[in-house]
Amino acid sequence: MNKQLITKQALLTIGILGIILAVLLDPISQSEGYHHFSDQRSFFYISNFLNVISNIPFLLVGMIGVFKLKKIERFSYIHENRISYLLFYLGIIFVSFGSAYYHLSPTNDRLIWDRIPMTFAFMSLFAIILSEFISERLGKQVSIPLILAGIVSVSYWYISEKLNHGNLNYYVLVQFYPMISIPIILIIFPSKLNKSNAYWYLFVFYFLAKITEHFDDEIFSLLKLVSGHTLKHLFTSIGLFVVMYHFDKRRLLIYKSNKTC
Repeated sequence: MNKQLITKQALLTIGILGIILAVLLDPISQSEGYHHFSDQRSFFYISNFLNVISNIPFLLVGMIGVFKLKKIERFSYIHENRISYLLFYLGIIFVSFGSAYYHLSPTNDRLIWDRIPMTFAFMSLFAIILSEFISERLGKQVSIPLILAGIVSVSYWYISEKLNHGNLNYYVLVQFYPMISIPIILIIFPSKLNKSNAYWYLFVFYFLAKITEHFDDEIFSLLKLVSGHTLKHLFTSIGLFVVMYHFDKRRLLIYKSNKTC
């Protein structure tokens, strides 16, 4: 049995165990303290100004990505999978609006519109990686189910909060299963295209984003001008820009290769 088959079985097992744990473990409720961000300054009549406008880079990355998709060479790998890439970029655009809307007045009622776009974009990227590294057919088959699973996990959390027994377990599963799976996939499976360093850069920036998010208050107390949560938005958008640039670079390589043939 080769290591790729073993890895596929291990990833499937981890996913099944994750679902079982999400069902059996005590529900995780959303802390109200989550909505208390350190930087609550208002400018130009916009509440929580920097946490709101720091979502603009997401909009730019998503729009540039959609624009670049129009220039894809027909019959290329990316062209054949363009729907997955389009969903990914649309998800990033939705993140910009959803997160800005939430940060204008942070509450659970608005948080759902922040989290649904995030899972939309993240699950789309996960499907792209499955397609590129494991099976193009698999990536296409699971793209919509993965997105729906993300939306359902957020919706379930929101409804459970409304019923006074908040349960984040399934949302946590949707967040962390890809985070565990993707590095394993990148290490074990070869890419169908070329170098995949951009995914690792995304992980680095995502890690920085989570660190700055965790130390929101401490960073704001130290820097005064910007909070950890604002930096979270910026680091995440930089990571997504790197991935978008990488996708476009592949497009150009495909174009040059076709011109040579």
